[in-house]
Amino acid sequence: AMPRSAAADSQEAFINSTTWIMNWSLSFGRQEWDCLVVHPSVANPDSSDVDKDDLIRKLTAAQDLSLIDRQAGNHQATAEIFADWLLSELEQN
Repeated sequence: AMPRSAAADSQEAFINSTTWIMNWSLSFGRQEWDCLVVHPSVANPDSSDVDKDDLIRKLTAAQDLSLIDRQAGNHQATAEIFADWLLSELEQN
């Protein structure tokens, strides 16, 4: 997960940095691991930067990566959000 405090000089620079992190988190060659994006709101829900939040969601979808996200109005602890996501993934498989 990128920290909430991650910033860039422009939106284009933020997009480039975010996609760079996502791309280089992937396993190249033999499949050794999966890449999972944890939205910054999961660890730190206190933010008013909704545009950046939505952008991270769009970039994750564009990369076809899994996303653990905090839904609006969800006040669960980070561990609970992760556990709920993990249980839903196990139920699907």
